Amino acid sequence: GPVGIATATIIHPIDPISEVPTYSKNDAGDPVGIDGTGRFILNLNTNGTNYPSNEVVLIDNLPPELQVTEVTSGEWDASFEYVRAYVEYSTDYGGNYSAFPGQPVSYNTGGQYTAPAANITNVRWRFEYDSDGALPFDLATTVEGLPYTWEFTSSPQIRVTPRAVATTADDGPPATIMPAASAGSTYDNCLQVSRINSSGNPVTDPCDVEQMTVEGNFASLRTYKNETPGASWDDLDDPLINTFT
Repeated sequence: GPVGIATATIIHPIDPISEVPTYSKNDAGDPVGIDGTGRFILNLNTNGTNYPSNEVVLIDNLPPELQVTEVTSGEWDASFEYVRAYVEYSTDYGGNYSAFPGQPVSYNTGGQYTAPAANITNVRWRFEYDSDGALPFDLATTVEGLPYTWEFTSSPQIRVTPRAVATTADDGPPATIMPAASAGSTYDNCLQVSRINSSGNPVTDPCDVEQMTVEGNFASLRTYKNETPGASWDDLDDPLINTFT
């Protein structure tokens, strides 16, 4: 038989668990005029994870001085048609949530929702998918959370306007005052993810904060223009410039 055969230990390193989905946001319209409208643009993906993202909920916690006017659901690729989301809002700082119309949303819904209340405190996206990767959704195989390598292809948005008149949340008694915005102030918008971690415990990941500054009334001008050339003017043919372009 073979001579000189011996055993050897070969180390196969295992990657550390990476279980936190990537989430972030930015804004379009900062600063926003006291009578203007700004937008928070949200992002979420599981591209960097190697552990199941269970019971994933994307939560946007609005500063009380900014009033939600509209929410868009966002979209994702058709290859993830077996993923769906429930877009919901709260008026009592997350104590209770109500669904926007037409829930749940599919990958291509692209829903736009006018805010049904003036005192929205939170907006969330609650995800689930069919673990066999195929439709229709089956209660036996539907899992709360997100699959690997999922991402928004069209980011959801939250449109806000500086609150003109103070109101109250629905978390009383006593109800929390939601003050009017003031020009010159900057407000923090907090985006978080809640999930079940690899130890089986519920966790809420840290805030990703995006600030929005409220200014006085102003006009926001683009720094470019487009022109459509017209025909030259002929004072004999058109003395009153009726065909001016």
